[in-house]
Amino acid sequence: MASIFFSWRGRIGRAVYWLCSIPLFLVGTGAVAAIVIDLQDDDLRTSTVVLAGFLLLVNVYCSFAIQAKRWHDRDKSALWILMNFVPYVGSLWVFVECGFLRGTDGPNRFDLDPSERREVDALVREEVTARIIRKSAEEYQSRPAPVPVAEGWSKPAGWQPGARPTFGKRGL
Repeated sequence: MASIFFSWRGRIGRAVYWLCSIPLFLVGTGAVAAIVIDLQDDDLRTSTVVLAGFLLLVNVYCSFAIQAKRWHDRDKSALWILMNFVPYVGSLWVFVECGFLRGTDGPNRFDLDPSERREVDALVREEVTARIIRKSAEEYQSRPAPVPVAEGWSKPAGWQPGARPTFGKRGL
């Protein structure tokens, strides 16, 4: 999950884009509302403004990271994020292209197709698990064998369960 929100690499499909963008939009709207309400109030609480401002900055970063992955899915550079700053037309363009248009089929220059990625991830996970098991088995087999207990070994003469060990007639 952290790679979706904080990494600028890879690709995501439209469903993941919407599932991540809608909560970010709501959190961002709440942060802006908190800042506006607090700035209009006579009792200015700096901590609220600072916290909401920090939350807003993190929100913008995460939104751009998600958008970058969506542009990658469309086989375009993440520099297309700059379309957000074109008045009127830019936001509409980003909304349509990232939210509604299908990504490129198959792998592109940025990553594998997100729908194929799950299958590859499952295969890689199985291969890594198999390698770990193989390596553990090899390490176990390379350990020296434990010393076997000689058959016919018996307890010392006069031994009783729970008795204190003694050395000679005087004990310890």
